Amino acid sequence: MLILSTAFPHAWQSRAERFFDTFLGIAVSFLVWPNFARKTLRTSIGDLVAAQHQHFRRLRQAYFSDSPDTPSLLSGRLRAREILDACAEKCTDAAIEPGLISGQRQELMNLVDVFTKTHRILTALASVVGKSTGVFKGNIRPEFEGLMDMVDAQFSQLEIYARTGSEPEENPDFKTCFNRFMVCLGSMRTQGEFDRFPLDSRNNASSFNLQINRIGTGLEQARVGLKAIRETR
Repeated sequence: MLILSTAFPHAWQSRAERFFDTFLGIAVSFLVWPNFARKTLRTSIGDLVAAQHQHFRRLRQAYFSDSPDTPSLLSGRLRAREILDACAEKCTDAAIEPGLISGQRQELMNLVDVFTKTHRILTALASVVGKSTGVFKGNIRPEFEGLMDMVDAQFSQLEIYARTGSEPEENPDFKTCFNRFMVCLGSMRTQGEFDRFPLDSRNNASSFNLQINRIGTGLEQARVGLKAIRETR
C-alpha cells in the first residue's frame, strides 16, 4: 500500500490505485494461496472408498461365517470412520479455497453426505451380520454372491475413478442386478424355499437386502457426483 500510495500521489488517481490493489489481491489469492486440500482430494477420496470397500468385504465374509471376527469388524468400522472424518475435513477445506465454482462446491459437500450415509449403512449392515442365521446359505447363495460381486465392482471402479479420473468402458448396472436378484428371491419364496427358516431369520435377510440396495445406490450417486465435479467448469 505504501508503494502504491507513492506511485499514485494525486487524488484523481485513487480509483486506479484501489482497482490495481483489488486486482493484485485476486491474483495473489489464486497464485499464492496454498491449495493444499484441492491437490490431495483425489488421494483422500480414493482412500475413503478403499476403506469402506475393505469394511464391506469383511462384512460380506462374516455374513457367511459361523463365527465372525467381531473385533476385526469393529476395527474396520473405526478405521473407515477415521478416514471419513479426515476426507470430510479435506473436502470442506477445498470448498473454501479459490478455484472452484459454486456448483462444484455444492457437489463436493453432497459427496461428503453420500459417503457419510454409506458409513451409517455399513454400520447397520454390521448389526444385521451379527444376527444372521444363514438364509442365504442355501440355493439362493449363487445369486446372492452375484449381487455382492456387483457391489464389490462398484467400490473398485469408484476408487479408480476417484484416484485417476479414468472411467471403465461399462459401469456396473447395480439397479438391474438388484432387481434381477429380487425377482429370483421372490420366485424362491413362492416355492417355499425359505419356509424352513424362522421368521426372525427371514426378517434379518430382508434387512440385509435393504442395506445392500442402499449401498449400491449410494455408490452410484457418488460416481455421478464425482463426475459432475470433474466436468463442471
